[in-house]
Amino acid sequence: MEVSLSQLRTVLGSAVIFLKCSIIWMISSLIVLSGNAWSSEAALQVAFVYNFIKFIDWPAETPSPSLRLCVVGANKEMHEALDQLNGKSANKREIELVYLTAATNASPPLESCQMIYRPSRSMVIALPQQLPKGVVLVAHEQDQRDPSASIILIRNSEGRIEFEVNPTAIAQAGIKISSQLLKLAKNAQAVQAGKNPL
Repeated sequence: MEVSLSQLRTVLGSAVIFLKCSIIWMISSLIVLSGNAWSSEAALQVAFVYNFIKFIDWPAETPSPSLRLCVVGANKEMHEALDQLNGKSANKREIELVYLTAATNASPPLESCQMIYRPSRSMVIALPQQLPKGVVLVAHEQDQRDPSASIILIRNSEGRIEFEVNPTAIAQAGIKISSQLLKLAKNAQAVQAGKNPL
């Protein structure tokens, strides 16, 4: 069976169009997947923060019916994920979200926050080295550890998010963390042995 040159060109042209369409589809799929991965990553971080709130007892000096969660330098995706916590109840207290940006210059005062959350990929906003009593800093760290952070979210070698607790910062904040939560910390054995590995 002989194939004419024009038929061969038609077949090759169709194959090239198919290949181009396949490549475009693959690229768009990767973009969507990376977007979804970040969305689920943000949601996972927010789930950790919410559970931290549920397992922390704040000192009696902060008997407010609401619990103020101040978020430092969150980007748009993190805003969207965190917004679902606004007004949600935890330990019979309603969560009130406050976003701190470079423009707000850490206003309202940090004393009015019960928890400060600094997500990964956040804008750099300076916080004081010593936080006010009753304020818990939860930080998602990449390489370095913030000594003022009470709870540190980290990514392990398998890509999963884990957390460590900093007993010194917890003591300085004057808060109590549930033993159930402490048992889940990556550094639980060191904390129970009375060491501060951070």
